[in-house]
Amino acid sequence: MKDVLGRDELITVDEALERLLSLPLKTTETESIGIEELAYKRILSRDITSHEDLPGFDRSTMDGYAVNSA
Repeated sequence: MKDVLGRDELITVDEALERLLSLPLKTTETESIGIEELAYKRILSRDITSHEDLPGFDRSTMDGYAVNSA
């Protein structure tokens, strides 16, 4: 039985991870862009953090933020 790409055999998770980690990173430079600029097909060069916890109270059903992206 073939997979969706027409290959006869699937590779193991370990093999897939090894292949993925062996790929060179294509992005070695960073740049700063304004918040209004399009960030499509860009990656962050560092973590984004907040100086304060929001919301300021515990409510697990409502904590955090959601991001809608397409």
